[in-house]
Amino acid sequence: LDVTGCAGVGDAGLGPVVASCPVLHTLIARGLLGVTDALLRDVQGEGAAPSLRKLDVTGCAGVTAVAVATLQAARRRLQVDSDHDGHVPLLHNGPAHYFVSMPEVMPSGFRRPGTHGRSAV
Repeated sequence: LDVTGCAGVGDAGLGPVVASCPVLHTLIARGLLGVTDALLRDVQGEGAAPSLRKLDVTGCAGVTAVAVATLQAARRRLQVDSDHDGHVPLLHNGPAHYFVSMPEVMPSGFRRPGTHGRSAV
């Protein structure tokens, strides 16, 4: 289902589609102002679109990196295309940006500060 360019379509219209369409395998909703994190929560919901394998929310300003990362962690077989690269912004202090990767993409030797040599993962 490709709703790119349908300016009136957003979470309110797509949420019920995701919830009631078990054979939906692709949802493309590029650049829609009405698509937000709420749609990603709907996709993450139990029983929602079990066949969904690709979700494209590129250019949807209301979709955050946190929501994308949370959805990808919950539904590993789902390909999510967005303006975010899988890193969640942690801090912004001046010109430098700090990022934290989601645990599933951390190197196996990662140590959390304060763990005194014990593995954090």
